[in-house]
Amino acid sequence: IRNLVNVSIHNEFIDYRKIHSVYNSNHVLILPYRQVTQCGPLLIGYSEGVPAICSDLAGFREYVSDGVDSVLFGNTAGSLAAKMEEIIKDPGIIKKLSKGIEENAMKKFSMDVLVDEYMENFKKHV
Repeated sequence: IRNLVNVSIHNEFIDYRKIHSVYNSNHVLILPYRQVTQCGPLLIGYSEGVPAICSDLAGFREYVSDGVDSVLFGNTAGSLAAKMEEIIKDPGIIKKLSKGIEENAMKKFSMDVLVDEYMENFKKHV
């Protein structure tokens, strides 16, 4: 994979000062997790308008509208390869997913929405 053109691998901590340039120099995130509860890289990607190809796990399904703002793959190398190939062959998919982030995901995770939900929960428990 390291020898592929137009592929960058960042399997490391990324300093907050470099996050914007790393995310914006890529068209899609690949997040092949075996288990996940919450995923900072996915939400940072959303804030930068970068869609992801994510493992089909409950922790991702909570955030991803499959085929709308990112895509899920069936947790096998073959399934991941198929999703990657599909996106490579049809670059319009990335544009569609990026638009989905803007129209759906960012509304769902905006500060206003999160504050309202937090206040709702707070009122229920106080």
